[in-house]
Amino acid sequence: MKLPMTIMDFEEKYKIAFHKIKTAKRILVIGHINPDGDAISSVNIVVLIAQSFNVAVDAFCIGKKEGPFNF
Repeated sequence: MKLPMTIMDFEEKYKIAFHKIKTAKRILVIGHINPDGDAISSVNIVVLIAQSFNVAVDAFCIGKKEGPFNF
């Protein structure tokens, strides 16, 4: 039986992800299909983090919605 993740597990995973972004040459950030505001915000924050380290970054989301997220 797998034990639930602890806060320490999450902190370690965040540190690993942050290090991978910081040291990458180029990354691609992909949101899920038909993204909502949370998905678009998550993609955008990863793009901003990558740009702050001068990492080349592209972002992609598919499934144009009507309304405020149709850009």
